[in-house]
Amino acid sequence: MNLSRFSYSVSEEEANKFVEDNRCIREFLNMYDPDGVTFGEKAVGLARFFRWLKVIKKIEIAPSEFLNTHLQKTKANSVEERRWALQLALEYSRDNPDLKGKAASYKYSAWFLPVKMFCDCNEVPLTTRKGLFPRRGRRKYDEKPFTVDFVKRALGLLSQRERTVCMVQLQSGQSIQQVLVDINKQAKRIFREIDQGAERIRFDFPERKGNGFKYFSFISRDAIQEIQKWRPLREQIIKKTGKDTDYLFITETGKKLSRKQFDNTVRLAWKKLSNTPYQVSSHGLRKFFEQEASPPERGISKIVARGSYLHLVWFAKTEENPS
Repeated sequence: MNLSRFSYSVSEEEANKFVEDNRCIREFLNMYDPDGVTFGEKAVGLARFFRWLKVIKKIEIAPSEFLNTHLQKTKANSVEERRWALQLALEYSRDNPDLKGKAASYKYSAWFLPVKMFCDCNEVPLTTRKGLFPRRGRRKYDEKPFTVDFVKRALGLLSQRERTVCMVQLQSGQSIQQVLVDINKQAKRIFREIDQGAERIRFDFPERKGNGFKYFSFISRDAIQEIQKWRPLREQIIKKTGKDTDYLFITETGKKLSRKQFDNTVRLAWKKLSNTPYQVSSHGLRKFFEQEASPPERGISKIVARGSYLHLVWFAKTEENPS
């Protein structure tokens, strides 16, 4: 399913314009990092909801007006009137025929939750009821871990940009969010260190999953070689668009590569490699890093590769002084 074909789909640029034009949306999104994935997901979810109202339900209403109308209707004597906003949110998400076959967790988190949180934040709760979405069923298929052969074939199917992203993810052991947010905005530093002859580049991260511990990781020659292959292609885009940027991974329009754009491209490319019905995600590269960083003969626990600050310090030292 290509979500961009929906008559009410929105681009990242349209979502940003929607945020700029609506103060109550900006105030709601102030709790998130503007460069973070969550900010973008919530902005797109809300922009898409209000376009859905206009295109599908023929309700042209501003976000502030929607909140005020919802507040007024919560005081009505009619149950149907009191459920006005909730029913619209459920039609948009849970009961949307365009999302047939999509996981309930996806319908909830990407479609329903932005609307609910927006209403809750503005003190006009959408609902207090739980169980509106079915519980996630048991996993039908066991995910197969990536093998060396699979990784080689998978990387071979990607364009130079996506292959470079994956190699950085693989060698650093980071999630795609860290690669496309934290690492991605350091292009000038990365190129400077490469030009100075660096064979390994260090990246520092504030914390992982809110644990409060700073940590760091490295990329080495393989990832650096892929960056060097991507570099002239990136320069061509910058020359063509006239937009200088400190983002390492950019689109054909010169803007930073988003996680959604990357995930969609990679999943389509890797679909033929999977022998199971579920989609193959690049997050498997992080698990592959854990697997390859802790072979039994080295006696290293997998905790080493899971983001612990102290263990990453140890790992970095062993890289500097390999035995």
